[in-house]
Amino acid sequence: MRILFIAGSYPPQKCGVGDYTKHLAGALSKQVGVRVAVLADEEVAHARHDPQVDVFPVVKGWRVSDVPRIVKVLKEWKPDIVHIQYPTQGFYGRKILPYDLPLIVKGCGKKVVQTWHESFPPHRTSLFMNCLATSRMVVIKPDFTSTMSPCFRILIPSKEFRCIPNASTIPRAMLADAHRSSIRDRISGNSISLLAFFGFVYPHKGVEHLFQIAAPERHHIVLIGDLNPSDPYHRKIFDLIHGERWAGHATVTGFLPEKEVGEMLCAADAAVFPFTHGAEIWNTSIQAAVAQGTFVLTTSKKKQGYDEQANIYYAAPGNYEEMRIALDRHIGRRNPNPPRYDWEEIASAHLDLYKKILM
Repeated sequence: MRILFIAGSYPPQKCGVGDYTKHLAGALSKQVGVRVAVLADEEVAHARHDPQVDVFPVVKGWRVSDVPRIVKVLKEWKPDIVHIQYPTQGFYGRKILPYDLPLIVKGCGKKVVQTWHESFPPHRTSLFMNCLATSRMVVIKPDFTSTMSPCFRILIPSKEFRCIPNASTIPRAMLADAHRSSIRDRISGNSISLLAFFGFVYPHKGVEHLFQIAAPERHHIVLIGDLNPSDPYHRKIFDLIHGERWAGHATVTGFLPEKEVGEMLCAADAAVFPFTHGAEIWNTSIQAAVAQGTFVLTTSKKKQGYDEQANIYYAAPGNYEEMRIALDRHIGRRNPNPPRYDWEEIASAHLDLYKKILM
């Protein structure tokens, strides 16, 4: 079986969906009788990739002018399944081509699968036809169909939506006490508790509320990720970091390799994600922290209180007093046997889906 992924981003480009595609492609390539390729942007042409996964960096901006190069790959590599990933971190944007890809692929006589990591964009009317051109829809959120637009539910009622969970792309770190202490000493002087946030910084992530939940006399905040001074929301976070109250008690690491992210989360006393609309375990930043055994404090509209098995406390969105109390109560608590997020199981679920499509 030959499987071609089309992804708007792919490592080393910075995007969670690109990281997901890389791990899924790698896990599938280890399955017997399976060949895997990824069609990606030309920016990744000179990067080092998994030798078991073919990479075709032929796209130049996801514009209509890219269609001949995409069709050429489809005809020459001859995939049995073309699996398109939506959306990606700013790479597809509002361009026309990415959302017309299912029709183009179907027109080349190939079976199409789509994975949606977020909700359907309501302004993409072409998605109606693209969904009809698609054999199966994969979603990572169990409640995806109940939250999507009623128009989609009416127009594609017979379309199968298969929920296949995602997993952390950050490996579990196994740190000795001395290594953990050295990381903490480098960031916070090892004298106060270390609170971590990991991921892209957007308003709905509620990063600014970290500075309300935490106290500089007891906590040092480390933001594992990038901040861009030209972004208005990021400037707001910079102002908090360098303001009188938090100066010297907060650190921004910038973009880090996966191994270092895992070590940083493992060294932290707590990982805090004060998302303004709530979150669930499918969030890969939360998964990355849970995989380290680190206590996680986040928000949810569906869950409430402490989940001992996962070592997560779920507070109501916006209830920062509850989050402060939970942080004081559970900070430093570690899970010696954190849940495992198995990419082999995820790959097997995809392979089962592909086989059913090709029957």
